[in-house]
Amino acid sequence: MILHPSFFKATKDKQVKKEVKYITQIPTPEGHLLPGLSEQPPIEKVIKELENNLLLLQRENDVLRQGQKVVIQAFEKADNKNRELSAEILHLKYKLKEKSDLALLVGENDGTLALVKECRSEEENRHAVSKDRKNEVLYRTLTQNFPHGTIEVFDRESTYMFIGGKELEVLGLKAEEMVGKTLFDFFERDTALKIRHYHQKTFEGTSTSFEFTFQDRFYEAHTIPLPEEDGRINNIMSVVENITMRKMADKKLIASYKSLADLKNALDIASLVCILDSEGRFTYANYNLCQKSGYTFNELIGQHYSKLNSGTFHASLFFKRIASSARKGKYWKGESRIIAKDESYCWLETSLVPFMGNNNEPVQYLCISYDISERKIAEKKIKENQKRLQEAQRIAKMGSWQIVVGSKEIQWSEETYNILGFDHKQPIPALECIWQRICPKDHRRLEKAIANIVSKATPFSIDICVIGEGVEMKYVHVIGKPILNQHKKIVAISGTLTDITDRKHTESMLKEQNEQLKKINSELDEFVYSASHDLRAPLVSVLGLINIMKLEKGENIDQYLEMMRKSIYKLDKYVQDITDYSRNARVDLHYGDINFIEQVSETLDGLRYMQHAEKVKTTVDVTQSVPFTTDSRRLSIILSNLVSNALKYSIDQNEKPKIAIKVSVCEAKAVIYIKDNGQGIDAEHHEKIYDMFYRATDKSNGSGLGLYIVKETLQKLDGSIQVKSAPGKGCCFMVTIPNSFK
Repeated sequence: MILHPSFFKATKDKQVKKEVKYITQIPTPEGHLLPGLSEQPPIEKVIKELENNLLLLQRENDVLRQGQKVVIQAFEKADNKNRELSAEILHLKYKLKEKSDLALLVGENDGTLALVKECRSEEENRHAVSKDRKNEVLYRTLTQNFPHGTIEVFDRESTYMFIGGKELEVLGLKAEEMVGKTLFDFFERDTALKIRHYHQKTFEGTSTSFEFTFQDRFYEAHTIPLPEEDGRINNIMSVVENITMRKMADKKLIASYKSLADLKNALDIASLVCILDSEGRFTYANYNLCQKSGYTFNELIGQHYSKLNSGTFHASLFFKRIASSARKGKYWKGESRIIAKDESYCWLETSLVPFMGNNNEPVQYLCISYDISERKIAEKKIKENQKRLQEAQRIAKMGSWQIVVGSKEIQWSEETYNILGFDHKQPIPALECIWQRICPKDHRRLEKAIANIVSKATPFSIDICVIGEGVEMKYVHVIGKPILNQHKKIVAISGTLTDITDRKHTESMLKEQNEQLKKINSELDEFVYSASHDLRAPLVSVLGLINIMKLEKGENIDQYLEMMRKSIYKLDKYVQDITDYSRNARVDLHYGDINFIEQVSETLDGLRYMQHAEKVKTTVDVTQSVPFTTDSRRLSIILSNLVSNALKYSIDQNEKPKIAIKVSVCEAKAVIYIKDNGQGIDAEHHEKIYDMFYRATDKSNGSGLGLYIVKETLQKLDGSIQVKSAPGKGCCFMVTIPNSFK
């Protein structure tokens, strides 16, 4: 290739030595782009070749530092026909960035294009290297001490010529990887265009400031132009600061201001707010307080808070304690009643907050109050209802209770203390203590009921017995039901306890009376039947004998009289038995001291007129060394019936009848044995001989009331009777009567 002579001429004139780093020769036909070119080369080929040459120079590290000057010489002799190609080639000056020492030259004779790198003298090179090093040290020092941002230098194409700063480490970037690349290589297009817009203003000589975001962080950039010696601005500097924390703080501050404003609005809507000075005078009162008190804002300001005190409702000591606490800087919260301008009153729940000054003295007080008048009215009604409920539970002997599932927390009403026998002044006892008050025989039933309600949500209703220290046994009716949450899960068990002791006693008494009524009705039926037979039979017999005596006119009168005597005696005995039964059932007990020797003698004396009584051998053995007390009348009935039976059956069945009466007395009881040698009783009749009108044998001519009356009488005395007998071996009755002596 032959270079254009002007190239060397320029070199000589400028005393600058130029070195051809790479030459691209393109022949051109005459009359085209340049004189001497043989044919028109494709535009794309020219452009591509020049770009490749430029890349080769860059790979050889010939891209120049900031501030170096590049001269781009355009085609001076391009005719109009070739202006399109000329324009494309001239566009390469942007590829060369106007910062390199590359030159694009054209040969006049042979129509060649050449890329040439300008070379300086050694002195110029040393001066440039020294300047570059100073600049490098300056920039490095500046960037290393710039902790929360970066310092950047851009050319007119927004290409990074220099970048540094500790923020690169935060972003995970490296300076050496960014230099030589543009904004568009790192930022999204919209952000890159925004930054470039401000850069272009700076290239016009105007410093700018703007904000942008990168990797979810906020940054603020300040750009300044870097003019060269000739005044041209080929580079700008951008100082970028990470303002994410400041943005967040600003955002929080704005949110705090908004929250405070919202809080004030909310307080003004829902609360009665006022501010008092250190002396307790109003310096501020919101609309709600003015409306509630009936005073205007101007009427309250400067007045003492005591203007709203409700007369004598609160004692003066109440307010003194509040003031004393507030002066010490202590927060106070409580309820108070204020009186309005129209002398109506309302209840407030107030929070008093003192604001302390530097001398540890309050400078003002903030009062935030809520109108709780409706709540106080409701609380009063609730207390009245609770009082009525407690009274109703006390009268009904019913208490309520509740147990939280999964814990041992128990709640119950006042009456529950009474039912279970616990002290009202003490806290609700633990579940273990309550369990001890329940009779052991009821533990299993109650455990099963609770297990069913927990596992199956099945309510229960059972009766249990409750006993404890100083508490008599009680019958308690327990009802339990589950309490479910919104998920149908059991969260608690609640129910009632009802003292049914009186009811149980009444039921027992009614049951006993019912049994007695049944018994009385049965006995009455038997009595009516027996009375109609046993009372009429002797009378009919006497009437018959009288008629016979009239017909026979005095013959066999003694025999008939004897028969009449027996009938009358039988009738008398029957009437006596009925009298004894009636007295035993209806006459109260009358206790007295008993001497068994005298009691047995009186009984035997009363029976000496029985037929053939003189034939019976009677023995009596009484052992009594202690006092004995019981109902003497009832004891006489018992002895009379037993001894008369022994006399009657021993006379009828034995040629040598005899009976033995033995009495043994101690401090606890008396045991009486009455034994005869009569016909005896078969074992199958032993349990039935005490029934009304029961006769163990057809040979019996008694009323059937004797042993029945004996047993009924012994029940009144809490005594008992037993019999030992067998056919042909007589009978032995053993009677036990408790000693009531005190």
